[in-house]
Amino acid sequence: MKKIFGVVIGAAVMAMTASNAVAQSSVSDDQGQANNLVTTSVTPTVSSTTVSIISTGISNAISLPSPSFGGGGGGPIIQGDAGRMLFNTRALAGEGEAAGNAPPKMGVWVQMANTWVDGSDPGGEFEGDAQNITAGVDYKVTDNAVVGVAVGYELTDIDTTFNNGTFEGNGITMTPYVGVNLNKTWSLSALVSYGAIEYDTSSTTAGTTGSFDATRLMGSAAVEGNIYRDRLRISPKVSVMYLSEEQDAYTDSAGTAVNSSTIDLGRAAAGATLGYQFDAVEPYVRAMFEYDFSKEDPVNLGGGQFSSDDKFGVNASLGANFGLGSNLSGNIEGNASTIGRENLDVYTISGRLRYQF
Repeated sequence: MKKIFGVVIGAAVMAMTASNAVAQSSVSDDQGQANNLVTTSVTPTVSSTTVSIISTGISNAISLPSPSFGGGGGGPIIQGDAGRMLFNTRALAGEGEAAGNAPPKMGVWVQMANTWVDGSDPGGEFEGDAQNITAGVDYKVTDNAVVGVAVGYELTDIDTTFNNGTFEGNGITMTPYVGVNLNKTWSLSALVSYGAIEYDTSSTTAGTTGSFDATRLMGSAAVEGNIYRDRLRISPKVSVMYLSEEQDAYTDSAGTAVNSSTIDLGRAAAGATLGYQFDAVEPYVRAMFEYDFSKEDPVNLGGGQFSSDDKFGVNASLGANFGLGSNLSGNIEGNASTIGRENLDVYTISGRLRYQF
């Protein structure tokens, strides 16, 4: 009986020890979980920035000009409002067809963005930034449709405090896009994107380094309206985005195998932009309410703690569209994209220039 009792006690102790070991497995000593923690925060941020850069411009390319400022005396120096010029391939007011020439149908543009990321979950802290430069060209195939393609380069540099390490990435994305004018008020835009990313990681806690590749697929569609009240523009918008990033398996410098993984995110958003136009400048504010209908499970941070798992958030922007002459226009914007999401702060500043011919 004593022997049996001893065996039972020993088994119980071993089970408790194994249970505690599992509970203590965390991002600080599991590089696979560390990768998931950072990429589930940074990848959607970079991808959402790319979507915003392109989809906003698509709707501007095919929306009708402001009825108050669409040409004629007393209007701004550019056709429609300044925002229309960002991707607009129509003739300028007083030029193009009015001068006996074909209206410009092609435009080239470039945008740069810098994003600051700060994750503050206890046991899963990290901070850093991501740069993104995107250039594109589009062509107006009809009065109501535009097609284009954008190529982007991203660079990520994150300090992972939880394991005294780093998480760095760089890669290229290619994004074809299309926009269709549905009527005088509403337009539809859609894009697909493919990215090839290389990541490098380090952990001073574990004394290891590692490198792996990833491929990212993303799709997005949006319906946006433009409603004018004299100089005031109201642009309601609904959108949906889905991305999937597949990260390859690899072996770190200590010989530990890290399994492959997939990061998925599905996000729906609804909101509006409110702009007020002066002669060649349109300051605006935007608020989008976001719902993540599909996302990864929270990451085990150790000690029974898990990363934050907010499905709802608000993406808010303050910016201005402006004209720089007959064929050149631009935009500058500041953005806070994780309002209402716990333990994650993300801020972006971006600027864009476009030339049409």
